[in-house]
Amino acid sequence: MSLLGLWPKIPAGLSEVETGIYQTLLEARKNRSVKDQKPPHLVVITDLAKDYDDLMAMVLLAELHRLGLVELEAFVANLMPARKRARFGRGALDLLGLQKIPIAVGSVGSGKKHKINKYEFDNCTFLAPLGSVEFEKGEDLLLRIFEKAVDEDRKITLVLLSSLMDISKFTQKRPNLVKNAVDKISIQGGMYFEKGILKADSQAANNHFAPGHAALFTSFIQKYSIRTTVYTKVAAFATKIYAEFFTELAATGHPLGIHLQNTQLAQDVDFYTDTMDEETRFRPFMTQEWFLKNKSTWFTEGHSEDPDVEPYPSPDNVVPYLTVVVAYDALAALGAAGDDVLESLHVLKPAPDNSFCRIVGVSPSSNTPDVIEDPGVYGEQMATAIKTLVKGSLLASWQQLT
Repeated sequence: MSLLGLWPKIPAGLSEVETGIYQTLLEARKNRSVKDQKPPHLVVITDLAKDYDDLMAMVLLAELHRLGLVELEAFVANLMPARKRARFGRGALDLLGLQKIPIAVGSVGSGKKHKINKYEFDNCTFLAPLGSVEFEKGEDLLLRIFEKAVDEDRKITLVLLSSLMDISKFTQKRPNLVKNAVDKISIQGGMYFEKGILKADSQAANNHFAPGHAALFTSFIQKYSIRTTVYTKVAAFATKIYAEFFTELAATGHPLGIHLQNTQLAQDVDFYTDTMDEETRFRPFMTQEWFLKNKSTWFTEGHSEDPDVEPYPSPDNVVPYLTVVVAYDALAALGAAGDDVLESLHVLKPAPDNSFCRIVGVSPSSNTPDVIEDPGVYGEQMATAIKTLVKGSLLASWQQLT
């Protein structure tokens, strides 16, 4: 029996702390019901399979949807090979019991050649079979969802977890429709203010895919003062999750939990290998030192930060230290649940101002040299909430809870 009787049930197999998170979330839903407040309607654009956090975000959103805290309207999978990413997403959604949630094929995501890593698809057991699904184009699905929202006099929350090419192109063609349909945006990426002007941070990976489109859409956000929250890598790094969590997910027996565990190690070994050569680094700042500091426990376990004192490890030797999970997209996914949910979970620090755009996670950089570093999140609470919802989602799906 759940806290609220006939309301969504709390999955079996959770810890006392995790059960408390669910009780908090159900109380938030109860408060909305008393106020006759509807859940946010979400449209998600994501590059599924590129990184493990893409799937973490989808799994988390599925549980928010089951709990009635959000209403999932649609997904668009972008970045080459976008159709294969849509097949990945279709298979994952079906395993989560979300057969009715549409997913469309988005754009190539980038004008640059994109490396497709083996870990992305080679060991995936749930890709929708070729020819089994007739996918819509992303633009057509966005048009249908946005027009329906306007016709029904309700609003859309955009959840943007990948290249901004799709939403930028759509916005350029139909600015009034987007302005009228969208009232909130939750982004994983990077933005900053320069003399009052909101700009896309070129150091953020999702902006780097299509920098021109990132700049155009950022300007659109400011032009219409669309309420936006940007979750940066600074916030993600402060949200400490460790690889043992993926062992817990695999232990549920759910295929998505097993996939996440298998992908994490393969992805991080590939990522680390790429940092060893300037030509293969995903971004120039992503050096071996950066990786070892942010995505491993190499330095925290006593190894020297000076490679002249102690050489950095080889890919084989770094494996025991690959224990840090960075859940970038999951932060923006949780952020889309709404301010009331975030406040009840105590995951965000107080907003520094009342700007239309809140940037969660700031640090000094070439763009913002005078900024004092602030992750913007209470890292432990954020990590606990994300882990609880991802694990709970898999358990609820496996237990066929409604």
